[in-house]
Amino acid sequence: MPWSRKKTGLAVSAALAGTSANIAQAQIEEIIVTATKRAESAQDVPISVQAVAGDDLRELRVETFDRYEVGVKSDLPDRSLRLNATWFRSFIDELQVSRFDPSNVAFLFFIENIGDAESSGLDVDFLWLPTGSLSIAGAFSVLDTELTRINPQLNGIAAPVGSELPMAPAGAGCPPIPASSTRSPRR
Repeated sequence: MPWSRKKTGLAVSAALAGTSANIAQAQIEEIIVTATKRAESAQDVPISVQAVAGDDLRELRVETFDRYEVGVKSDLPDRSLRLNATWFRSFIDELQVSRFDPSNVAFLFFIENIGDAESSGLDVDFLWLPTGSLSIAGAFSVLDTELTRINPQLNGIAAPVGSELPMAPAGAGCPPIPASSTRSPRR
């Protein structure tokens, strides 16, 4: 399982959460979190592994994600223009977000299920070769996100239903950039 900054942050949060009761009595000097990326058989790992499915997943309120997309990749017959486009729509149940709690002595981050969300958008990129020595490429994306349901315990704390999701830009792009694909020798 690849480790990322998010998973390492969760491990640090879990380590801090386990010691939060003792923080009032003693100061934590150092916490070391290590991770190794390697393939191992579940029988060789010295921890218990439990399979969870169906009703157990619903009870744990695990985030689920359904995504649908339709796209096209095209080249003109003379291969002077390539155009790729993808439209997508996503449905997220039990969206998980991290929340910083500065009122806690340990300054913890908590992972919570905020509710449900939807997003849809369009990704387009192109490559145009007007001559044998010039290429022009560009791309853009548009994104529409919406929080569709809030868990009742977060009413008044979280963003209201209908809000855009944080850190999801409405659009992004790369303007057409000319570049030389080959250089002709000078004569």
